[in-house]
Amino acid sequence: MVDEALLNRLLSTEPGEVYLLGGKMTEGFVAVRELVPVEAVRRPGFFEARPESVLSAIAQIAEKGLELVGIFHAHASGESRPSPLDVLGMRRAGLLWLIRSGGSVKAWTLSGCRVVEVPILTRADGLRTR
Repeated sequence: MVDEALLNRLLSTEPGEVYLLGGKMTEGFVAVRELVPVEAVRRPGFFEARPESVLSAIAQIAEKGLELVGIFHAHASGESRPSPLDVLGMRRAGLLWLIRSGGSVKAWTLSGCRVVEVPILTRADGLRTR
């Protein structure tokens, strides 16, 4: 679940922007509560997160009593679907991936070897957060 304000913030990102997602795993779903920006080097066709920025973002998430639950980035073009490089990252990190392209954000996870889209729910969908 993503708060509507956070989702709107993700929808306004530029291609290549990267955020770590802080939140909690609750009752079988991920509740995203915090977006922490990560510096990334952008190259044509891909980006690379700066390791020191990733470590700093993880520390900020932990300081707020949250867990690292996912990664967000915006594609420059194409679909909001994981690229082959994204899938490799998903395998390594084992986290939820949110990807924006155009006017949509989609959430993805791995189920075995398959990439599976998962719904993004907001409070407007009738769910409460704790």
